[in-house]
Formats: sequence, structure tokens, C-alpha cells
Amino acid sequence: MKKYLIDIHCHTSEVSNCGQTPAAETVQLYYSMGYKAVMITDHFKSNLLEDNPDASWDEKIDHFVTGYKNALAEAEKLGDFKVYLGAELRFDENNNDYLLFGLSEDKLRKMEKLPLMSVSEGVEFVHSLDCAIIQAHPFRNGCTIIEPGILDGVEVFNGHKGHDSRNDIALKWAKKFGYIMTSGTDFHGEHDPTSGIYVDNIPENEDELRDLILSGNYDIKHNGKLDL
Repeated sequence: MKKYLIDIHCHTSEVSNCGQTPAAETVQLYYSMGYKAVMITDHFKSNLLEDNPDASWDEKIDHFVTGYKNALAEAEKLGDFKVYLGAELRFDENNNDYLLFGLSEDKLRKMEKLPLMSVSEGVEFVHSLDCAIIQAHPFRNGCTIIEPGILDGVEVFNGHKGHDSRNDIALKWAKKFGYIMTSGTDFHGEHDPTSGIYVDNIPENEDELRDLILSGNYDIKHNGKLDL
């Protein structure tokens, strides 16, 4: 088993309406449970900042990164904990969700039209910005199966206890089509972190985390029964 534990699916109450825990408390919780890093993946969709629909796109991005920045500030106090900027993207065409890796604020500011695109167009655009895209919980109720070969990978273990993500089916799907496989708690605050990836070395930044995910050079942590 590799040494260090990272969660790559985590929401904050500052940005995600479904989030129940502020970013600073979230970092403290992960730290207390032995995690070494977390990627903040607040919901990124066309109605971003829906409480203020007349806000400019830059204002919406300023809001979107507040959870990440609050988590980063708390991590800097700890000194040996990393926080990465991520997102859980939803295209308007269906209820699927996708985790984005390799993000930056500058890249987010170029993504105003991304949720309006088709999946194939969106994936191409995401790749043009040197980001990776993984489908989260692909077999949860309401989600749509995407044609194999378009995405970089799928989340084979989603630890959200409020949904049946059918992780066993996601694992079989990933193995059948040779997808990169990831695991994440899908933390919202209802329960402690349970999942993530074990790594040999902690990535220094979002680009290194993206490269790690694309390499598949990590071990899966989960709290269920999966024949990995």
C-alpha cells in the first residue's frame, strides 16, 4: 500500500448548496483523520451563483473559488497539508457529474460556455486546457452512460452514504473499457471522509495531481467491498 492519503472529491458549504461543512472545518477534519491532501470539487454548472444570476462571470468565479481559498488558508496554518483546486462539472444536457483535474483560476475563467456544450465538445475543450475529466458516480440513479473512449476515466468508488452509486458496476465498467479508476468520499459533511487514493508522494500542485491521476500510479481507498 502506498503511503499518503488524498481525497479527490470534496464539497464546501461556501459554494455547494448541498455542502454542510465550511472549508476550514473540512480541512481540520481530514487532517485529524490522517489525510495529507484534499481536492475541493464544488459544483460547477451553468447556474453557478444562482442567488445572484446577474453577476458577471468573473464575479461567479470569484465566488466559486471561495471554498478552495478558505481551505487553502486553513491548510497553510497546518503546514503539512495540501489543498488542490478542482470542480464537479455538470453539463446542461443531463444530470451527469464530472471531476476536473489540472484546474487553475485562469482556466476556470475560460469555461463560461463549458456547461452548455455537449459531453464530447466539453471533453475536447477541457483537454485543450490541459485538464483531465473523470465521470463521478456514473451508475447512480439519474445518470446517463457515456460512450466509452470519450472520458479519461470513471469514479469506481463513491463514498456518499446518501446515494446508491452502484460502485461494483462502475468498477466492472472501468475494467471492461480500460478506464482510469478513482475513488472519493464525495464529502458534503453528513459523515466523515471514507475514501480517496493512496500515493507515494504528495503532488505539489494541480498539474502534478492531474498527471498522477492520468498515470494511475496510486492505490484505491474505499469503505466497501470491491474486488480491485
